[in-house]
Amino acid sequence: MLKKILFIESNTTGTGLIAIKKTYSLNYIPILLTNKPDRYLGIEDIGCEIIFCDTNNFHDIRIAINKRFHPKELAGITTTSEYYIQTAAMLASFYNLPGNTQQSMKICRDKSSTRQLLKKNGIDQPEFEIIHSMNQLQNAIKQIGYPCIIKPVDDSGSKNVLLCKSISAATNQVKKILSLSENSRGQKTIPTVLVEEYLDAPEYSVEIISWQGKTKLIGITEKFVTGLPYFIEEAHIFPAPLSKEKSKLIYETVKHALSAVGFKNGASHTEVKLIHNKCKVIEINARLAGGMIPELIRYATGIDMIEEQLKCCSDGPGKLKNTLQKFSGIKFLLSNKSLIINDVLGIKEASQVKGVEIVKVTVEQGMRVNRAESFLDRLGFVIVTDSSYLRIREILDIAIDKIHFTPRSE
Repeated sequence: MLKKILFIESNTTGTGLIAIKKTYSLNYIPILLTNKPDRYLGIEDIGCEIIFCDTNNFHDIRIAINKRFHPKELAGITTTSEYYIQTAAMLASFYNLPGNTQQSMKICRDKSSTRQLLKKNGIDQPEFEIIHSMNQLQNAIKQIGYPCIIKPVDDSGSKNVLLCKSISAATNQVKKILSLSENSRGQKTIPTVLVEEYLDAPEYSVEIISWQGKTKLIGITEKFVTGLPYFIEEAHIFPAPLSKEKSKLIYETVKHALSAVGFKNGASHTEVKLIHNKCKVIEINARLAGGMIPELIRYATGIDMIEEQLKCCSDGPGKLKNTLQKFSGIKFLLSNKSLIINDVLGIKEASQVKGVEIVKVTVEQGMRVNRAESFLDRLGFVIVTDSSYLRIREILDIAIDKIHFTPRSE
């Protein structure tokens, strides 16, 4: 009898359904536990069993699992959603399966806790202040100065992250964050805000597989962020064109950071910036990268990060040998204004550009789209591959420029 890998929810913008589907190729059966099955468009095509339960309640999840499975049937418990890494860790521990500790995942989920621990361990990061109420904002601004970044401590995908250049903007943003009692998954939010130094510097993410505390660098991704005062990841290129010295600095910094927060098992995606010959940690994401970065890695190296994450929740990773050595890139479709889509043009033309691997548009005629403020406002993407880094950038621009959204008159 094949064992099961349980997914406690999933992300919804790329690799979530891919991970569930890939479970079959590893000779496991995927089971999705969710409080909202219709969140996952296309899940019915995978043939994955769905268990409906309150995934925001640890006790209810345990009851649902125990009703359906004997512990010996379980090969692993995981998630591709930022919001459920702590829950997955708690369940893995309860059923004596591989994973990270609840405490480690709690630290990673709370960016203020991460900041404090990195500071305690002498790891470079932006200057920051932690506030819990409006009357602490003035002093925080005095310490950090303008421009500053104001963000919640427990959200994902750059939601409610804003670059502020005035006290009025900062005040409105803090009020907005503190007024939120639940996140998009219905979980209670932490009533805390980070005020951070803004670093105008190149940004990268570090993709690592860890097993029993030992780390393996898979590679470093170059990230392109647009849309200020919002922070929208517009494009990624893997691997980043870095010298050996800079790559080593980044890797050693991130390895130290992962050790500090107690991360030991699975895929991690740590965002950093390079400034004045220092690597500063922006954020530790104790999960697979989003933004289709695992697919870029697969195209460029042959290493399947999604499969390795699944192995890390069960028997451990493979040898992780780079077999291809080329560049891959993704660029997202974004709108600079709100509109109702009348038609989408140029998809066929974009797919015919040499080097293009995938063109995907996630919106259709009649849909209303927003001016891009976070990853939720992406409208699709193009993935390309080539042996030349410069050519990757050219192909992405050529392909994206062929796709147009015509607005419907309101």
